[in-house]
Amino acid sequence: MVNIGSSDGQTPLTPDERAQLIPSHIFNRRELDELEAENIGEAMAWLARRPRRNLLSVGFMRELHRRMYVDVWRWAGNLSLEYGRSLGVDANQIEPQLRNLIDDTNYWIENDSFNDAHELLANFHNRLTWVHPFPNGNGRWARQMTDLLARRIDSPAINWGGVTHGSALHQVGEVDRDVYIEALRAADNHDPRALTDLIHTWSTR
Repeated sequence: MVNIGSSDGQTPLTPDERAQLIPSHIFNRRELDELEAENIGEAMAWLARRPRRNLLSVGFMRELHRRMYVDVWRWAGNLSLEYGRSLGVDANQIEPQLRNLIDDTNYWIENDSFNDAHELLANFHNRLTWVHPFPNGNGRWARQMTDLLARRIDSPAINWGGVTHGSALHQVGEVDRDVYIEALRAADNHDPRALTDLIHTWSTR
């Protein structure tokens, strides 16, 4: 599961967070959101210049995360080294689990394994958030990866609950935030129906 949104804009960053920041002038959540939005916007421009890419590779997954946060966080693009994490698999399982997901996703696509594209995208998105490969920034990264897969399989764009598709932050809309969290929890327990329904709704409204 992932932390999907930001808290109050005036909330100060913790000392540990500030130690991992590259810029020294950022002190609260609002400033951090603005800086991340700018960096992610540059990552979207980078993606637009590369229409042909092998998105189902660990290398691309890491490079996308790095591009999204490279000017903000020291850990951009680096897989977590933490064991016993409250979110995600242990460090030594991150890359194997991502490779398993890549293999599964290629199989799903090649064999029409699901009833529709939204079910495939829900399972892909849930697995990314379950692995939780990076120290932070996993939610927006996982949503961007799911957007890219949707385009690859010619599925409609996902607006993530009312936020404009392609927005720099890739945040879930406030109205749907709790529903999204509960859907991810259900998918973690092998019931992706609610997440499938959400992605269907967010792809068609």
